[in-house]
Amino acid sequence: MNYISIKEARELGIIHEINRRLLHPVGLALEVGLTDDNEFHITGIQDWRNDAEGVFYDEVNVEKVQAYEKLVKQRKKARIKKLGYHIQPVKK
Repeated sequence: MNYISIKEARELGIIHEINRRLLHPVGLALEVGLTDDNEFHITGIQDWRNDAEGVFYDEVNVEKVQAYEKLVKQRKKARIKKLGYHIQPVKK
């Protein structure tokens, strides 16, 4: 199994978009911190569900959105060709 670092996930906009697209709308936020030796790690998931508007960025980081969209674009065509979909559908 291969892994990427949390630092790389941040740089690629993955953490930003997980928060913006999935977690913030339901009042949650994936929190990233630094260890004593300056390594990024996931510290937990903040719970803001009792706050009416939930969580949001004061300003969306356009560079991180673009980095994530570039990553999606690089893989989307191959997934559709191989699997018939980009995002796995739910069978009802």
